[in-house]
Amino acid sequence: MADLRLRPRFRVDMLSHRSCIIERLRRDADVAEPVRISLFESSAVVRVPAQSEHVWSPQLEVSFEPGDAGGCVLHGLFGPKPSIWTLFIAGYLFFLCAGFVSFVIGMSAYWIGMDSRILLLVPLAFVGMLVVFLVGRFGRRMGRDQMVLLHDYVVSVIESCEADPAAAPDP
Repeated sequence: MADLRLRPRFRVDMLSHRSCIIERLRRDADVAEPVRISLFESSAVVRVPAQSEHVWSPQLEVSFEPGDAGGCVLHGLFGPKPSIWTLFIAGYLFFLCAGFVSFVIGMSAYWIGMDSRILLLVPLAFVGMLVVFLVGRFGRRMGRDQMVLLHDYVVSVIESCEADPAAAPDP
C-alpha cells in the first residue's frame, strides 16, 4: 500500500553518543558539503544547497533522544520548507471551515424549509481538500531525489559515527 503521509519519517537506534553525530554535523556545516545544516541543542535541520533549491525542496529534521545502553535514537522527519507547510495547513483549514460553515448554514436552511443549495459547497470543500493533498503528493514526488540525497547524507554520518570506536558509549 502506498505511503499516504506527506511527511515521511524514519528512526535509527544507534550505539553511538548523540554528541558524536552533532559534532560530525557541526564539522560538516563549516565545510562545503552537499547539504546545508542548522544545528540546535538536540536536533538539526538538513537542507539541500541553495543553488539547487526549488519550491518543492524538502528538508530533513533530525532529533536525538537518549537510547538504550548509552546510545541514542535518531528520528528523521522529511517535510517541505515551513512556508510551504504553512500554506498546505492553511489550504486544509480553509476548505475544512468552508465545508463546515456551508454544512451548518445549509442544514439550518433545510430544517426550516428554506433554499439549501449552499449544501453543494460541502462536497466541493472535500474536493478542495483532495486537491491540496494531491498537490502535496506531487511536490513530494518532485523533491524525491533531494530526499534521497538528504537521507544518504545522514546515513553516512551515522555510519561514520558507528564505525568510530571512540563514539561508542562506555559500558
